[in-house]
Amino acid sequence: MLRWEEDEVLKLYEQNGSVRQTAKIVRRRYDDVRKVIKDDARREVRAFIETVSKKTMGIITERKDAKRVVGVIGDLHCPFEHKGYIEFLKDTFEKHKVTDVVFIGDICDNHAISRHQTEPSAKGATREYEMAYESLRPFVEAFPKAMLCHSNHDSIPERQIATLGMPTVFIKKFKDLWGLPDTWEYERYFIIDDVYYHHGLGANGINGAINKALNERMSVVQGHQHSVFNIEYRANARDLIFGMSVGCGVNNDLYAFEYGKFAPRKPVLGCGIVKSSSEALLVPMGLKYFGGEK
Repeated sequence: MLRWEEDEVLKLYEQNGSVRQTAKIVRRRYDDVRKVIKDDARREVRAFIETVSKKTMGIITERKDAKRVVGVIGDLHCPFEHKGYIEFLKDTFEKHKVTDVVFIGDICDNHAISRHQTEPSAKGATREYEMAYESLRPFVEAFPKAMLCHSNHDSIPERQIATLGMPTVFIKKFKDLWGLPDTWEYERYFIIDDVYYHHGLGANGINGAINKALNERMSVVQGHQHSVFNIEYRANARDLIFGMSVGCGVNNDLYAFEYGKFAPRKPVLGCGIVKSSSEALLVPMGLKYFGGEK
């Protein structure tokens, strides 16, 4: 690491939320006593922050060799995903030349074992798990390398076993439970090229994403709220950031979503495309993918 205190690097990163900006400050200060090659400063700062980030259950990733385009997949809630959603994703990601894929969380619903009231028409817990496992297979095949954010529905088994006072050592690891490959990363959040991706817990409401962005001092992408499908920007003298909510990919007619049948706002099916920390777009799922599914 550079010759000044590492905790100062963390303070700078927390203030500006950018590896690039932190490296610039490090370089400026260090140049007062000795010249440092530009790339060396950024590489050392990035390596240090990545190490600390992994220890705190998050991942920071950057790549300089090519432009990254991140495709963001909304909540699936398998086995209650919309059957046309995966074809929509594949077509959309190909069109926008997506290089990296982020599942924003809730890939599985776990309806039968949740703390909430189970619908009388629900399948049993074992059958529902088997159905969800099979529903996930096309997504694993279509996106063999991906990042997945921790989320409330995916963590239901862990929370239920915690209620019993049992440590998680007694249950399968999440990736083993759902047959996810080693090429899938599973973390609480990801920071990719100065954009913060998380499920959306603690950032509720129609303005949840932009409020989270203002708090994080960087652009934010989230899911969790199926009916919120928006992007909002904020600018100041230094930069431009956004907060984006990507909707979902569920079939709202199935029993797992019976709780919301009288809600005035319905789920919006779609996905997000992120081209940089200041440029993103939402793509709603077109009617041709619905196919009359009920």
